[in-house]
Amino acid sequence: MSKCVVSCSLDTSCDASKTAYAAAVSTRFEYSTCVQVQLVQAKSRVAPVKAVTIPRLELLAATIGARLATSILKELEQRDIALSFWSDSSTVIAWIKRDEHWGVCIWNRVQEIRELTSKESWRHVPGVMNPADLSSRGCTVQQLLQTRWWEGPAWLKLPAEDWPSGEPQPDEEILEQERRKCIVSSLLCKEGQTVWYYAFSRIYDKIVRVLAWVLRFVNRCRKVRANQGSGKVVQWEEIMLAEKCVIRYVQKDSFAWHQD
Repeated sequence: MSKCVVSCSLDTSCDASKTAYAAAVSTRFEYSTCVQVQLVQAKSRVAPVKAVTIPRLELLAATIGARLATSILKELEQRDIALSFWSDSSTVIAWIKRDEHWGVCIWNRVQEIRELTSKESWRHVPGVMNPADLSSRGCTVQQLLQTRWWEGPAWLKLPAEDWPSGEPQPDEEILEQERRKCIVSSLLCKEGQTVWYYAFSRIYDKIVRVLAWVLRFVNRCRKVRANQGSGKVVQWEEIMLAEKCVIRYVQKDSFAWHQD
């Protein structure tokens, strides 16, 4: 009697250490009488020579895991395959799931992961239960044979309600360090005083262009030939000179308290 397939899924595990980061993809076929789990493909990469934090290496592992699972899914004829991704890094899961703006390095990889996968498909697994741990840290032949790594994680053969569950609690300090920094600038003026270029217009490009015309007029009055434009359009050199003047004005006004 042939076995009837109840469900099938691709389960991708990601992990990293100081020496390498890796991802392992396993297929899980649930039949009417049993569950079969098999390692399909794994990939590992040596950690960069330049010092990189473990959370960032874990994110790199998640990135190659998303790429690997996507490439395998394209090769399979069966399309109704569920995708699940597992990581023991609570920080990485928070980066992927939270709708916040991270630094450039984190943001680019999170965006790629979100394009390839659903953020709801990422789940936390304890490190001792993460099969990718073996490929990120390395092992001996004896350890490989004992773990029977090619058969996938043993807990995947259990019912879904017995899988690792629960929302991890990431380190908020690490998350704060990787949030995109915003530069806030303010003009410090005395009460009742308004900076002339800010009062004229709040559009930065307009301020620069008006100042460029003013500087051209001043230079003509002084008969200064350097960077002196002509015609009805201000030149690039005049724009650059005007922009430097605006920056000097802003710095002078903003840091005037240093002179007190």
